[in-house]
Amino acid sequence: MIAEMFRDRAARTPGALAVSDGTTRLTYGELASRSEEFALGLAGLGVRRGDLVGLLGGRSVAGVTALVGTVLAGAAYLPLNPGWPAARLRWITEHARPRLVVGPPGAGVSVAEVRAAARTAAAVADAGGTPPAYVMFTSGSTGVPKGVVVEQRGVVRLVRAPEHPWLPAGTRAAHGAAPEFDAATLEVWGTLLNGGSLHIADAETMARPAAYARFLRRERIGFAWLTAPLFHRMADHDPAMFTGLHTLMTGGDVVSAGQAGRVLAHCPGLALYNGYGPTENTVFTTVHRITAPVPDPVPIGRAVAGTELYVCDQAGRPVPDGTEGELWVGGAGVARGYLGDPELTAARFPGGRYRTGDLVTRDPDGVVRFHGRADQQVKILGNLVEPAEVTAALLALSAVRQAHTVAVRDEAGEARLSAYAVTDTDPGALRTALAERLPRYLLPAHLTVLDRLPLKASGKVDTARLPAPRTHDGTPAPDELTGLWAQVLGQDPAAIGPDSDFFALGGDSVRLGALLDRIEARLGRRLGFRQVYAVPTPAGMRALLAHAGEATAPVPRAGGRTGPAHPAQRGLYALWHADPDSVAYNIPVRLDFGAPVDPERLQAALNTLLDRHEALRTRLTADGDGIQQEVVDDVTVRLETDAGEGGFVRPFDLAAPPLLRARLAGDRRLLLDLHHVVADGVSVRVLVRELLGLLAG
Repeated sequence: MIAEMFRDRAARTPGALAVSDGTTRLTYGELASRSEEFALGLAGLGVRRGDLVGLLGGRSVAGVTALVGTVLAGAAYLPLNPGWPAARLRWITEHARPRLVVGPPGAGVSVAEVRAAARTAAAVADAGGTPPAYVMFTSGSTGVPKGVVVEQRGVVRLVRAPEHPWLPAGTRAAHGAAPEFDAATLEVWGTLLNGGSLHIADAETMARPAAYARFLRRERIGFAWLTAPLFHRMADHDPAMFTGLHTLMTGGDVVSAGQAGRVLAHCPGLALYNGYGPTENTVFTTVHRITAPVPDPVPIGRAVAGTELYVCDQAGRPVPDGTEGELWVGGAGVARGYLGDPELTAARFPGGRYRTGDLVTRDPDGVVRFHGRADQQVKILGNLVEPAEVTAALLALSAVRQAHTVAVRDEAGEARLSAYAVTDTDPGALRTALAERLPRYLLPAHLTVLDRLPLKASGKVDTARLPAPRTHDGTPAPDELTGLWAQVLGQDPAAIGPDSDFFALGGDSVRLGALLDRIEARLGRRLGFRQVYAVPTPAGMRALLAHAGEATAPVPRAGGRTGPAHPAQRGLYALWHADPDSVAYNIPVRLDFGAPVDPERLQAALNTLLDRHEALRTRLTADGDGIQQEVVDDVTVRLETDAGEGGFVRPFDLAAPPLLRARLAGDRRLLLDLHHVVADGVSVRVLVRELLGLLAG
């Protein structure tokens, strides 16, 4: 089913771009050729129709090729995250029993070995029948994850139905979801089965709003998906960053009406959707087009194509419209069940329908509204989490006598896990042990050690009497870096030691991005995502900061005077947008002084120049009304200090003023660089004359 559709698409548009990571680009013809080779190699290694193949890796061109190749081989894929603890990876592979796992050398069969097997393999005859598309593991209440077996028909009903206008042919779609998260299904197959191009964003891009905004502009993205927490963070940073998109989908948690409204106000041509659905019903069950004025709370919408909705009481009987009940779903999207667990499958998939556990009401016009969970499950970064799985992991530790985990909402409205343990062991040691067993999204943000758990008369834990975890309450931190950690993690600074692990303290990639942004803003130093992943401790970060380069100025927020761009600016903006990495329209200037220049005096002069000339503080963006210019007031220019001139002339981001940069090369040479969209030969002479006057006093 999916294989035939992909082959047909590749045959029709072999020269069209299929996938790109910014460096490697494959057309549909090239992707099909490499994927067919991969499929043949799998066959040569013993993979047969209906088998399961583990794919260990993150977002990459090679990963997309392996995923497509697995489906072309008639097998189902099992996405595996190399960042998961070894114990979890081992449990999943032992439980799922894939025919083989493809991964980096030493972690399974390598891609090179698969290709080598293709050279001598013979094609295997189609045995008939439609195998599953994939198996994805989600959190389980028994302490172990459960594997959801998803059918190909569920994928097709989502991405090929004519009722769904999200990914028309030619769409440039962002691929930012982790392969083991089912939103990747929409990104990958929604793009490749409809003739679009898939543009891969790395982990740092997805966690840092300024980088994500540059990615959207550079790759000219038309479609993107973001989890609700990521959408909120991006919208807080710059609600206008989505201007170039035609469709943005968000969900995986409650969507903020306020942030949705701000985005729509800045991006009037954007189609913004709230998508809802469990993994057990193939990505989306309902979708709601969000329009202004945005209702609060935002509805989860109407059923997607091929999906049936039932709002039921506890006995599974339908309830009238407007009455709260549990949402049951049926139709082509319903998964086959849980891998190797017929009892749980029978309980959760009665009669071929799926009980979501979500409490909803349905309006007479069919719009569904979400009201919470019937159990303790909660969404964290788009992942459905069972707090009981954390409790089970704690109880598996010999030093823990009792444990309990609850989900709480932080000040931003995001769900966090708070765990309690009765033990004589230090919380830090417990966190280390949990990090060896649980993926990062399951690690509790707070871990409190108690003498005993408060109990009700029934013997159950009295959650109302559990003490509130110690959080960041403004208590002074011993140093600025620890203070930034405490703010981002919501932790008591006293709980953060030099060797504390950021992720063991409840951090995740989104919060790490926020931490790195604050380090840039407060400390003026830039740390790389991969660097910090390798040493995610305060001590490790201090060592990196000692050798870190100066940060570039952050993208300022909107708020100044706005209006249509000048015709000449519109032309230059179009040229920049077509090739944002070009320096063809930069205007470099070199000034040599006869005596040493005081850096502090020079910095003050540059800031005065910026204050005087609005053009230097102008950002240019495109929206439904054309290209707009906006003066931004909270802008400064950072004076670079470097003995050399290398790397100074580099591309500008026209949405990130100031469109002026300066470097003091040695003590007597000043380098300036401006973009032609805000300056020309005459204005440059004026600016230089004013700058020299300011320096002369």
